[in-house]
Amino acid sequence: RTQGKVLLKLIDRETEYTAYEVLREFRGGFIAGFWQGVSKIFGQNLKAEYDRVTAGLDALLASYGYTRHGGYYTCRETCEKTIVCFCHFGITAVLLAHLWNVSPFAVLHGAFLAPTSVTVLNTEERQPGIAYFRCQMMGDTSHLLIGGEPVSYYASYAEPFQG
Repeated sequence: RTQGKVLLKLIDRETEYTAYEVLREFRGGFIAGFWQGVSKIFGQNLKAEYDRVTAGLDALLASYGYTRHGGYYTCRETCEKTIVCFCHFGITAVLLAHLWNVSPFAVLHGAFLAPTSVTVLNTEERQPGIAYFRCQMMGDTSHLLIGGEPVSYYASYAEPFQG
């Protein structure tokens, strides 16, 4: 349910159309009305939830010296500390998109991260005082393979390679 909330907020933010308007355009008024009714039953406010999640990330990063200014981060000083977050793919995609200042749809539709996979980011300063979040590893499952555990490809619609 939480991922659905975030997705609807992202649709609104990225397209400037509500999820209802997008559904009405592509699936018709009846389908749009049905899903609008379902979301109201659960009292959803996806924009507020998206803003809460990204504000929480920004607050965490601020405590380590990174401050968001529009689409980029400044850093007070070089930070050698490690921050570890455990998130489901939907939240990971939203957080990565926020850090990279790209549409969340690019990550949500262009990537697959298996459950319990590991994604590692680091920061670097290409310009003094400006922090760039770079991905060193995304969706790594080697810890599962080494431990003889199967990798779940739930939500991946392609045939997985189990090498």
